[in-house]
Amino acid sequence: MFLKIVILTAMIFSFSACTKNKEVKKGSIRIALESAPKTLDPRRATDANGQRMATLLFQSFVRLGPEMEIIGDAAKTWELTEKSLSMKLHPNIKFSNGNPLTEEDILFSFNEYRKEGSIFAGAYKEIKDISVEATNEEGFSVVLNLSEPSATLLTDLSPLKILPKAHVEKLGPDFQNKIIGSGPYSLAKKSVGEFLLKKNPHYIGQVANEELLFKVIKDDNTRYLKVLKGNIDVAPNVLSPQSSKKLLTNKDFTSFQTAGLAMNYLLLNLKDEALANKDFRKALGAAIDRTSIIDYKLEGLASPASSILTPENPFFHKELQIPQFNIDKAKELLAKIPNFPKSLSIKTSNKPSAVENAKILANQIGKLGIKAKIESYEWGTFFEDIKKGNYQLATMRWVGATDPDIYRIAFHSAEMPPGRNRGFYQNKQLDKLLDKGTSIVSTQKRIDHYRKVQEIIAKDLPIIPLWYNDQINIVSKRVEGFKVSKIGDFSYFKDLSTK
Repeated sequence: MFLKIVILTAMIFSFSACTKNKEVKKGSIRIALESAPKTLDPRRATDANGQRMATLLFQSFVRLGPEMEIIGDAAKTWELTEKSLSMKLHPNIKFSNGNPLTEEDILFSFNEYRKEGSIFAGAYKEIKDISVEATNEEGFSVVLNLSEPSATLLTDLSPLKILPKAHVEKLGPDFQNKIIGSGPYSLAKKSVGEFLLKKNPHYIGQVANEELLFKVIKDDNTRYLKVLKGNIDVAPNVLSPQSSKKLLTNKDFTSFQTAGLAMNYLLLNLKDEALANKDFRKALGAAIDRTSIIDYKLEGLASPASSILTPENPFFHKELQIPQFNIDKAKELLAKIPNFPKSLSIKTSNKPSAVENAKILANQIGKLGIKAKIESYEWGTFFEDIKKGNYQLATMRWVGATDPDIYRIAFHSAEMPPGRNRGFYQNKQLDKLLDKGTSIVSTQKRIDHYRKVQEIIAKDLPIIPLWYNDQINIVSKRVEGFKVSKIGDFSYFKDLSTK
């Protein structure tokens, strides 16, 4: 009798839990993340999820749209010349606490991103001075005077968010926990594994849903099961190829598959004596069989990579040679190198798929007689080691590269740590080309110019390109209005609605 009661109680509890899971608040959309943003302070957000969520909490002046085009955000019109950028902002912009945007907020925002120590400072070096004037429409006119032409300025302004000066200065480092912005949402609650964003009543645009609940689910199988059971409404490119493959043909969901902007690569520390040798790098590149990895490990949901820029990008060099798998050539190159190392370490995050990929790469490199040891760490520890140059090889990924100026960020000698040239690559000829590239305004001339840049990198191989992941978005049938964004951002989530 006791056993029957226990079983009946368990069944009732189970039924109640299932019923509760099915009850979804009207106007609420649940979104899966595989990792939490490192910070919600946009001045310090370098990870993809931090930057993506920032587009929901803050406004930029202008930003990249879903087709990699420049669109207005706080700015309703703009005009870029060789010597200036003039912008007229929408009237009556307010922050989520109801405070109106001021001239001091605008100047403070620019100064925060331009000041020494900012990871974004290099992108705004051409800005000579800034003037802000109030307009009769209760908005502002902003003029950036330039010391020289900047072809990338509009793109570079995308990560620059408008900040509330008084609030930021009052809170200091605690600003990341008490975010105030002028974007479509405000941060309502932040806890371990969840970020609740509620509609900002002071936002100047339209917002279709009341709240977005971001759920951090680190395990891929758990993410898959939660999507399958209806506990997640949107899985924006966060499922493994294996899990994605299962859901692509599931009629209970709408799936969106397109070429992505993520390029996976093997980062090489060129301060290491062996890796500073170009022939040694080329031997490692020739030992990697990308095609087999894509076909069998990635379920065919990827393509071989040759450049940080993806084939969808108008600046992509279509004739660039992909490092070809050729184990015999790799061994020939090694034979010319006296005393090449018989062991290397590959650092990676402890994310299961990253560890699995590292193991495959280690196995392929091992066929050269080089034992590759895997060292996996929690993301924060792993990334700190990368920034400090404490690694030999590391599995990495560039996400969302849209403008060819990404080559300056990744490979210019002036961008070595604390900048993002984390492989410590130096090439004076390339530096000159990258410096010149920032002032070339003509699109066709830029295309021709950055072909040379991509060719130098492909020849020197300071990183080993691996593959481009397809972008797979799985969406519940209860959600309407989902659009594919080539840059994989979250800004259009404000347009989602529920049936």
